[in-house]
Amino acid sequence: MTPGSAGNEVPDTQDAGVMADKQRRWKVPSEGFVKANWDAAINLNLRMMGIGVIIWDERGEVLAAYCDQKKYVQQPATTECMALWKAMELGRDLGFNRVIFEGDAHTIVKAVNEESEDFLAYRSIVQDAKQMLQQHRNWKVQFVNRNLNEVAHILAKMAISLETEKVWMEDITSCISESIEKDKECMNNVD
Repeated sequence: MTPGSAGNEVPDTQDAGVMADKQRRWKVPSEGFVKANWDAAINLNLRMMGIGVIIWDERGEVLAAYCDQKKYVQQPATTECMALWKAMELGRDLGFNRVIFEGDAHTIVKAVNEESEDFLAYRSIVQDAKQMLQQHRNWKVQFVNRNLNEVAHILAKMAISLETEKVWMEDITSCISESIEKDKECMNNVD
């Protein structure tokens, strides 16, 4: 654990903020934290992307879900950056002070957590994300394998076909209910 502001502790991440990918099952965030899983999907033929975000509490209950599409996007790395940024905006707008942002885009997680500026195509989004992290000392961005980011991925793919953004706060869309239940089942079957 790393000390955070006001005596709070923020879970450490390994390798410049990149979580070891040996984790086999999705885990709830530490006590007092929420977890925001984020992902992006891209359709290069349509030049469109989808963003999916799901926010969980420490009991594994869904607090919010979000999806939206953006047009004229061609770079996969940029789509992932935009998804992380949207997850951060959602966390800020909902007033969450202790957040772990998990995504399966290793390059983006690394870019946000390191000092290097070797990411020209999406530099401004990464810099904005870094600034947001500096303003919220109890926020962390870490890597998670795709199989542990399934709900956010489903939302991102669904978003490509939407005409407007969707936010669910209590009644979660049925298209992700099965994946949510699967994650909860895995959480309850700890080795």
